[in-house]
Amino acid sequence: MTEISCQLTADDLSRQQLNWRTLADTALRARTATESGVRLEFDTEHDTAHALLDLVATERRCCGWASWSLTSTADATIVDVAAPGGGAAAVRTMFEVAP
Repeated sequence: MTEISCQLTADDLSRQQLNWRTLADTALRARTATESGVRLEFDTEHDTAHALLDLVATERRCCGWASWSLTSTADATIVDVAAPGGGAAAVRTMFEVAP
């Protein structure tokens, strides 16, 4: 069984959540549940991609129980988050996506 935990301090977690919400409010196009987690599609602006690089890097360090991938296409900057077992539901909850 995979342990689902975050390695951030309470203050760092609050800051990370705020950064995700702020970026989502300005650049998120779509949130989709996947079989193993969630797909987030953002606009293709350079600043958005740069912010996502930082956010995903932090998530990889603090939430290693999930797989975090970042892909840029001509149409979108995409974050795919996948996790085994109960981790998929935890990821969907983190990003407020219904299965």
